[in-house]
Amino acid sequence: ESDETDNEYSKTIVVNEWSPPNLTPFKPSGWSDKIVVSTVKDTNLDSSVFETTDILYVDRAVVNNGGSNVTDPFKIRLLVDGEEKAIDAGSIPLAPLGYSAREDISIGLLSAGSHTIKIVADSTEAITESDETDNEYTRTITVVSPSCYPLTARVSPQGAGMITKDAAASCGDTEVS
Repeated sequence: ESDETDNEYSKTIVVNEWSPPNLTPFKPSGWSDKIVVSTVKDTNLDSSVFETTDILYVDRAVVNNGGSNVTDPFKIRLLVDGEEKAIDAGSIPLAPLGYSAREDISIGLLSAGSHTIKIVADSTEAITESDETDNEYTRTITVVSPSCYPLTARVSPQGAGMITKDAAASCGDTEVS
């Protein structure tokens, strides 16, 4: 060989360790929480008051914050007070930092008091994840009785301006003269 100085070649290779996917409840930008509860459809913001006469709607999202794609089917459960209200297939494939969302899931009417709403990502444990301990998110809401019922009154010349004690009590008044 005429030139012995050009016989060597070197290249640096970086090997990254494989990181599995990780499914966890997620709050998308513009949403008020990871679980949004509202009294109307087509919003991603919580309602300020929940009454026993309101049909409630839930929005939920699950993100893959792991290092690889989710390519196998997985399920997401929504529970209210431990009772399953919905189970959905998550979006696949789901790339790292991609999320699967469902909006306006009707959970119906709830009685007055505190209620626990929970979402469980990968509820059937179909996906091998980097962290199996962060699949659930729970929040508690309080439902109240309506503060005042609509009042229908008949007015005649004899009783003009008077309301009955029963009608006044339905709006929280205790004294009627």
